Amino acid sequence: MKITPDYYTPRNIPPEIEAYLTEPLQLGVSKSGKVGILRLKFERDTHTEKTVIREQYCRVPLCIQRAMYLEESLPAMGDISR
Repeated sequence: MKITPDYYTPRNIPPEIEAYLTEPLQLGVSKSGKVGILRLKFERDTHTEKTVIREQYCRVPLCIQRAMYLEESLPAMGDISR
């Protein structure tokens, strides 16, 4: 059985909602030419003596993720030569 949009789309959609049924204008996955924005402000935290991000802004396809800190009790975690 072939599933068509008529099968799973309600018949009486309000016009306010129908405006959102179109595909967004964007480049496809893995296509070149996308432009993202990444703005970061780094500062030294005097209490922890670590560099931290004080201000951040990003726009897809770029993103900011949480920092991953190595476990201080396992110094071998930082040894990338293994």
